[in-house]
Amino acid sequence: MTTSDFTSFERLQTAVDAAGVGTWDYDLVADTLAWSPRCKEIFGVPLENEVTYADFVALVHPDDRATTVAAVEQAFDPAGSGSYDIEYRTRWQLPGQPTLWARATGRAFFNEARTEVYRFIGTISDVTAMRQLQEQLTRSYQDLEVKVTFRNLELEREVQRLRAQLTAAAPAASEAGK
Repeated sequence: MTTSDFTSFERLQTAVDAAGVGTWDYDLVADTLAWSPRCKEIFGVPLENEVTYADFVALVHPDDRATTVAAVEQAFDPAGSGSYDIEYRTRWQLPGQPTLWARATGRAFFNEARTEVYRFIGTISDVTAMRQLQEQLTRSYQDLEVKVTFRNLELEREVQRLRAQLTAAAPAASEAGK
């Protein structure tokens, strides 16, 4: 590796680390999966542990597994774009902490004939805070809808009460005008 190559790699690694992004590299030919320390941290895997594709699938929340595996299979489809972009929950979480949400993006690399995938490389980010804000926004919107509905009902009752008063007052006003 030349000095300029090393510097480019260092810059890239510094940017990835600063962004809090993990990386993964699945070599399908050798059947090896390499996870960066941040990727392992997101899944709660000790740094010294090796990880297989089967381990990855098992570490995805059970409710998100089928969708996640389908997204991988779609990326592996030679007729497709090879891109991968999905959010899912991990099975791992600290006691008393919210479920961890991750966003994984990547790309499948195909042989020259584009008949099979030989490599699958990408990134992973913890998007738990964003998901929590989305959930909070959804709850706030739902609360607001309920409040607006109740306020509309109150206003409708008030309109009905005023109409009833007008209806009751109308005969008296017409008698007074005679």
